Amino acid sequence: MPVLRTVFIIFAAIVLTACEKSTIEQQRLCAVIVPALHVFGAEIEIQNIVQNDATPERIRLDYTRDGSGSFWIQCNFDDQITRSGRYQIKSLQTSTGQFDEIDLHILKRYWLADQLTLIEAEDALSWASNLRPKAFLHLQKKYAYLLQQMLNALPLVSIYMLLALAYSLIYGLTNRINLAFGDLAVVGGFASLSAITLLSGISIFLHPVLLIAFGALFALINGSITGYLSGSRIFLPLSKGSSQPVLVASIGLAIALQEGMRLIFGNGDHWIAPLLSDPLLISDGPFDVVITPMKLIVIVSAISISAMTLVLMKCTQFGRNWRAVSDDSFTAELMGVSPRRIGVQTFSFATMLAALSGSAILFQYGQLGYYLGLMIGLKALIASIIGGIGSPLGAILGALIIGFGETLWSAYLPLAYRDVAVLSLLIIVLMLRPTGLLGLTVRYQTDRP
Repeated sequence: MPVLRTVFIIFAAIVLTACEKSTIEQQRLCAVIVPALHVFGAEIEIQNIVQNDATPERIRLDYTRDGSGSFWIQCNFDDQITRSGRYQIKSLQTSTGQFDEIDLHILKRYWLADQLTLIEAEDALSWASNLRPKAFLHLQKKYAYLLQQMLNALPLVSIYMLLALAYSLIYGLTNRINLAFGDLAVVGGFASLSAITLLSGISIFLHPVLLIAFGALFALINGSITGYLSGSRIFLPLSKGSSQPVLVASIGLAIALQEGMRLIFGNGDHWIAPLLSDPLLISDGPFDVVITPMKLIVIVSAISISAMTLVLMKCTQFGRNWRAVSDDSFTAELMGVSPRRIGVQTFSFATMLAALSGSAILFQYGQLGYYLGLMIGLKALIASIIGGIGSPLGAILGALIIGFGETLWSAYLPLAYRDVAVLSLLIIVLMLRPTGLLGLTVRYQTDRP
């Protein structure tokens, strides 16, 4: 009986955690409706949240507008979550009246379905002191804004970092570029999505961290198998000749993967329910600085994996063999190192890194589409070239430059010229230092049978 009691307590705790998570998400969804009810630029401050245990699907928010007045909004949710992973509002009442079906449809279609609008609406909200978590810092507006942009850049840096490492590992070994890594990353993201879909029936009983772990595990397995097959059957046999066959094969593989994902998963975007999305308040004041636990997981995981990759390449037998084959594959084979075995292992490991970057895209942004691989892969390749393609440390440096550069440009300069600036930076680096910032100035490569 003590065992049954322990199991029951654990089960109840998991259920309560899931219920608390859904409650917070419903409250946030109801809160972002408020700015749509008033003129643009109005300052909305949430004063009170009412949600009874007997009717958890009904939430009432009391708030003020521009520091005065007393308003309220009541959101009534469906019991079920939609296929997109979002909570559905079935009726809406406000202090000025009830929304009819047409008004509610317009609100959902043109307000709640627009991600940029939701972000702007959430930025326009403020919460009463008794509802706000305690902040760690109190910064002036310009410094808080800069800190927020730096925090926003870190997940993007993490995604670029993993992909750039994959490019560098393959180029450093074979002196060839695999242009399919962006699509291999999206395949890894879809593997994580499939894992979450398989666990959807019991996901309410699983902690979000377990869901993330299962998704990442599926991505790793998928990356290992895909990397082994593509490396041993396609790229390594072709890498003995000129670079053109490898380039053509990688483009063909990318197109095949894109079409395969489109046929299997469809043309539309795929969404998952937000995981660990409750914001943590870093700094309060004129501009709140927040970060979510999901961002922290992505950032810490990517940094840890990148650091372990550097240690692997520097301090292990595999790393020493990789460097030997990279410098002179013929001499390395004479010394007992198998270039084919190292090549297969490198392709598997690099594709696993790419698959993890796709998994990070899914968990960080909650969205995945078959078409994302081209742009993500191109930006990561640019990062790898700027840092010094063939150098794992250079790949990390390039990812930091591109990730922070893109985010800060978007925050302070015209967004339309962001990609122009990235490509201009690539041209300047190649003009001044063709091997990249940390690339090797002398590279020994013997193309012998």
